[in-house]
Amino acid sequence: MCHDNNAYPMIKDGDLCVTFRLGSMNKGDEIVYRYNGSDRFGRIIAMEGDVVDIDAGSVTVNGYSFVDDTVYPTTKDGSEISFPYTVPDDCVFVLNDHRENPVDSRKYGAVPKGSVEGKVIFVMRRRGI
Repeated sequence: MCHDNNAYPMIKDGDLCVTFRLGSMNKGDEIVYRYNGSDRFGRIIAMEGDVVDIDAGSVTVNGYSFVDDTVYPTTKDGSEISFPYTVPDDCVFVLNDHRENPVDSRKYGAVPKGSVEGKVIFVMRRRGI
């Protein structure tokens, strides 16, 4: 169950999410991962070996714009890593869909694949039930 709005608008606080761990992960997938003992939601924008750069509200991966459906601008404000950033082996680079909250790979770097709980495959709205 989602307990924050980091994946908003796709996933909202209180939504029930079903994940699948056995499948492959790809750029653009919404995932659940463990960080500091809690589950977090985020979208994979880069895989191991990719170079991520964030500048003036645009995100590039390997020199190409990363296009997604997010409605929030992506900045490097609050980042604790420097850009351009090369994703280490066996890791993924994750951004919140609610990009104004930089507590994602901009803050703590790439997420090890071993910390990924699974890819979100189903979302059930629980508000008002």
